Amino acid sequence: MPIDTIALRKLLKLLYLPPNKRQGAIRTEIRNQIAKEADPDAEGGGDFHIPFWSDAKQHVYGKADLRQRTLARVESNRRRQRLYPELTEGFLGWWQQEKRWRNLPIVYVPTKMKSKLLLAEIGVTIKIDNIMTLAFEESGHMHVYPYFSESPDLNAEAARIGLWVINEAFQGEHADMRILDVLRGQAFRKSEQKFRGDERAHLLGMCMQLISEWETLWDEYQ
Repeated sequence: MPIDTIALRKLLKLLYLPPNKRQGAIRTEIRNQIAKEADPDAEGGGDFHIPFWSDAKQHVYGKADLRQRTLARVESNRRRQRLYPELTEGFLGWWQQEKRWRNLPIVYVPTKMKSKLLLAEIGVTIKIDNIMTLAFEESGHMHVYPYFSESPDLNAEAARIGLWVINEAFQGEHADMRILDVLRGQAFRKSEQKFRGDERAHLLGMCMQLISEWETLWDEYQ
């Protein structure tokens, strides 16, 4: 199957793109997949956003300055020249608000939280990883899952579905879990969601449509 394992942030992007833009995004994913299969050792792979998110974590832990790290990242790779500064300002806008609201010291938490949710009905596994975990003195833990895409924005429905996936994957643990739309500096908290009970059925329906579109386009490259 063309889609068997997919990161949650990528899945949300593909599911909520308008149909005309989704076709282009799927074609890009197919070409990348074919190129990777043809030459698994080729340089230039990896997630474009990983270095940024690593720097953002170091910033909140007080171990680096995100704006300075962004300048260095752009200098080392001009492909980052436009988006990295925008991601930086979006993230810092959210983070400044979060700090003002809590006004508590931050404790570094060296953890690598990750999990998966299997949608057995369609043979798709959704990955949840690269979560930022913070501990505030006398205020418990906060866990932040990043959404990076320029388009579409992470709307309320997409956030609800995404948080439902995370909640299922971690079996209801971690009360203070949120998805952060980094570019827009907007966070959606699990505690503010009212799950309706139909999230799995709704997600399965959208994924089946996505798979159908993917398989149709995949055949063009065979």
